[in-house]
Amino acid sequence: MLRFLVLSLTLSYTLAVSDTFKWKDCTTAANRALAVSNIKVSPLPLTVPGPLTLSFDASLSKPLNNVNLILEVEKNLGFFGYVKVPCLNEIGSCTYDGCEKATELGNYLKVTDNSIFKQIYTMLKNNHINLFGCPVPSPQTGSVKAFNYTIPNPGKQFDWLVNGDYHIIARIQDKVSKVDYACLDLNIGVMRKA
Repeated sequence: MLRFLVLSLTLSYTLAVSDTFKWKDCTTAANRALAVSNIKVSPLPLTVPGPLTLSFDASLSKPLNNVNLILEVEKNLGFFGYVKVPCLNEIGSCTYDGCEKATELGNYLKVTDNSIFKQIYTMLKNNHINLFGCPVPSPQTGSVKAFNYTIPNPGKQFDWLVNGDYHIIARIQDKVSKVDYACLDLNIGVMRKA
């Protein structure tokens, strides 16, 4: 099965990539702890490696602790429709310990490289958004306006994954109750830089 998936994803490398970005909040209002709005991304399609400009507004209404960050990633394979991308080297449809990742992000204060995580840390810190450990304190509000990233080259092992249209659901979920405190449903095209 995995060989079929890799073959299908490799063949999909030649499919046209859309230049649209769509998103919606998929959290039930009663459970929402983190609200994100006004998300803007450019250029479209995203180019890897390459520049990315991101803007959004966010507010956290209650502390986050003992949560998972769950990414469900699907790639459009044309005739086959959308197919789940497995979790490989922490890329794809993965579940992360939210507190562990928040602590790791906080540790990037000591890092001098320009990795994507260092860039995310800088964006959050510069906009007074504190997600750097658990529990994540609340209330918080933040607004990121036109923050510029550099998307790194993911390496040859991910060439088969880069080109294509993606559907991504990102959720922050309580580990015990399985309640989603935040959920974003995203559709975006990604293209390898020639």
